[in-house]
Amino acid sequence: MPPLALTAGDPSGIGPEVAIAAWRLRDAHQVPPFYLLSDPELVARRAEAIGQPVKVRTAGVFMLRLVSLFSKDLRGFMQVVPDYVKPIAYDASRLEGLMGKPEMTSYEIGIARTLDAISEHRQSGEGISRGA
Repeated sequence: MPPLALTAGDPSGIGPEVAIAAWRLRDAHQVPPFYLLSDPELVARRAEAIGQPVKVRTAGVFMLRLVSLFSKDLRGFMQVVPDYVKPIAYDASRLEGLMGKPEMTSYEIGIARTLDAISEHRQSGEGISRGA
């Protein structure tokens, strides 16, 4: 299976922490190989902040463009690279007003539960159900 390309999403969101935890738990939960498309300094800072430092290696936009010559999916991503190099901030107050405050779960527990559900889904061939 070729490696997955994962984006960290909104820099002010939880995407970097989710990616870090998935990387740290990949062997225990049989996560397929992946690479993260994100700001390397942001990832390093977030990893340090949650006490799970990871080794970050960068490819840079030039290398991504070069590799995209051989990857249709990466070529599609390269069209939105400018959107990932500028900071974005969202105000979630309106969403919280509609749905209430979100339940907080540690990244490690939440990601472990998600990876377990995916693993169970693969083994059983059934759909993934929602629930604690």
